[in-house]
Amino acid sequence: MTRCNRFLTCAPDAERDEIYTIVTSWPGVSGAHDLRTRQSGPTRFIQIHIEMEDNLPLVQAHVIAEQVEQAILQRFPGSDVIIHQDPCSVVPGYVGLS
Repeated sequence: MTRCNRFLTCAPDAERDEIYTIVTSWPGVSGAHDLRTRQSGPTRFIQIHIEMEDNLPLVQAHVIAEQVEQAILQRFPGSDVIIHQDPCSVVPGYVGLS
């Protein structure tokens, strides 16, 4: 486990890797960063930034983010998921997925 205190429990590396795999394999997602996971009582909290092409229409970006959220919830039911959308051009050192 990573940096946690006695009130919060962080997700194991395998779960974090699984979240990254779900997110970065989604069509329309060019990358991901700033994954934060924690558990407080029975609730798992998942926050992540997804990277999308700059010219993607807002409505389409929203739909993709909603789909990614549902995919995460399907694997981790009952989680509180927050997805922030970043255009690729604002991500320092962006190189995309290999």
